[in-house]
Amino acid sequence: MPVCLVLLCSNHAFIGVIPDKLTVTSAQGLSPLVFLQLTKDDNAILTRQEQLEITNAIAKKCFDDGLLIIATGGHVNSHLHKIPPPSLKLTIMAKQSKDDIDHAIVILKNAIHHVLKS
Repeated sequence: MPVCLVLLCSNHAFIGVIPDKLTVTSAQGLSPLVFLQLTKDDNAILTRQEQLEITNAIAKKCFDDGLLIIATGGHVNSHLHKIPPPSLKLTIMAKQSKDDIDHAIVILKNAIHHVLKS
């Protein structure tokens, strides 16, 4: 396996420490894309619009703090038959170090706490 794919796979392992309130919903492996959805909570069922607002606010806070993460799900309503749930899209690259990924996770965690006030 090429070195860059080995590094990408090892970097995916670092993502295993996702903050509370989010769940990895993409297959981990060779794709650099990681999709994160809000964790389902029986005590607080959220509408699609509420999920969109929360993921957009998390993405904005991350951007303000130096991390580009994309909120998805709001732009596809009129383009797809089956609409995916709102999520956050994070890209993991082979050239990132463990420290880079740890820093990104800290920013993401702080954004979640800021938006959800938890």
